[in-house]
Amino acid sequence: MLPCGGVGQDAIFELTKAGVIRKGQPLLSEISLSIFAGQHTAIVGPNGAGKTTLMRLLTGDTFASYKDNGSSVKLFGQTRYSVWDVKKRIGIITNDLDEQHKVHAAHMTGIEVALTGLFDSIGYLPLDGLTRQMKDKAYELMKRLNIHSLCGHAFCNMSSGEARQCLIARALISEPEVMMLDEPTTGLDIAAQFSFFDLMTRISDNYTVILITHHIEEILPFIRNIVMIKNGRIFMQGPKDQLLTGGNLSALFGVRLDVHMDRNGIYHILRGSQPI
Repeated sequence: MLPCGGVGQDAIFELTKAGVIRKGQPLLSEISLSIFAGQHTAIVGPNGAGKTTLMRLLTGDTFASYKDNGSSVKLFGQTRYSVWDVKKRIGIITNDLDEQHKVHAAHMTGIEVALTGLFDSIGYLPLDGLTRQMKDKAYELMKRLNIHSLCGHAFCNMSSGEARQCLIARALISEPEVMMLDEPTTGLDIAAQFSFFDLMTRISDNYTVILITHHIEEILPFIRNIVMIKNGRIFMQGPKDQLLTGGNLSALFGVRLDVHMDRNGIYHILRGSQPI
């Protein structure tokens, strides 16, 4: 792990002219980007822009449609990779994962949900495969995240914010290098959102955080790299302080927007008064 969120020399994800085609329709086209260890990044764009498809490409869940144009996908330095090995190096938080746990893991306690991350299962633990060392690891992790009070709580009785925190512990227990967050505050009330933001800020020193969102206020101060995507293509990419402007976001979302940053370093958008 990298100390103090420093940027490493090796690219975790390196895409060159990558595309994804499904049923003859291009979902992503000519995607070229590199994300380095410690380079916390937000992938921003409107609904339908291709953000989730790009996330699935980075996690190995979707494969690129290769052409003779020098296109390539390199994950953790490898062009030939095991999807299982890639997944072990990435902790993923999505709203879909949340919903799956509400259905299949309602009977579990918080610490049991965290332990399922060691087996990549939902709602199931091989009791004969659990060791005291594993249980101690889960408890210490939840203690470090300051959510050890949830260890014995029934998942079905947790608030959305508490459930999301347990899923973060589940994602971290396998000691990934990357945390991938897809629309992470969906379904959370304001207090739960703040708790989630605080937790992500605390862990950002030890993991590379990749955020997929169309909510600008989710881009926390420690995230300084922006990839804008529109219509399945890279629209812009670069430093946050250069890209998160009213003009750029207006062009990205197709509506006049004004941007301001509050004293905590959080960006906010307002509907602009002038047409684009």
